[in-house]
Amino acid sequence: MQTEAVNRFYKFEEPVVVIDAAAKVGDILASSHLKEMLTGSAITFILKISGMLLGYLVVIQVFRRYGSEGIGVYNLTFRTIIFAAMVASMGMNVSILRYVGQV
Repeated sequence: MQTEAVNRFYKFEEPVVVIDAAAKVGDILASSHLKEMLTGSAITFILKISGMLLGYLVVIQVFRRYGSEGIGVYNLTFRTIIFAAMVASMGMNVSILRYVGQV
């Protein structure tokens, strides 16, 4: 009697639902869109890491060639260029993402 009450309270489903859920997950993993997204993400990740390593190597070379003063000039110049690029873009990257998404 108690197990019937528990079964009615929790409404146990058939194991077929779990198999259907596993099949849906398999369909999602087999999707070409997911493969395209994962490939794009992996490429982006590799390029970001490569860019960081290249930047680190540039800083080491600047330090070896010009010393502490050279690193200071390099950082000041680099930050000024980044700031100028930010001002020049005037938020266009955010606007483009917003308006392209509405089309």
